[in-house]
Amino acid sequence: MSDQTSRIAPIWVTSLLVLVGVLCLVAGIVYFTKSASTLPSFFPGHDVTIHRKHTRSGLGAIGLAVIAFVAAAFMMRRRA
Repeated sequence: MSDQTSRIAPIWVTSLLVLVGVLCLVAGIVYFTKSASTLPSFFPGHDVTIHRKHTRSGLGAIGLAVIAFVAAAFMMRRRA
C-alpha cells in the first residue's frame, strides 16, 4: 500500500494544518508581547489610542494553534 493511501488525509491537508498552527502561534505571541498601539495595522485590535495588551486575543490565537496541531497529528495517523 502506498504512503498516500494509508493516511487518513492527504499530506497537503496535514501541511496546511501545520502552517495554520504556526501562523496562529506567531499571532498569539505578537498579541502577548505588543500593546494595541504597536500591533501591525493588519491585526484585528490595532488601535493607536489603546496601550494595553490583547490577552484574550492572544489566548484565542494560541488555542487555535493547539487545535490545528492536534488536528495535524490526527491526520498523520495511519488507517487501520
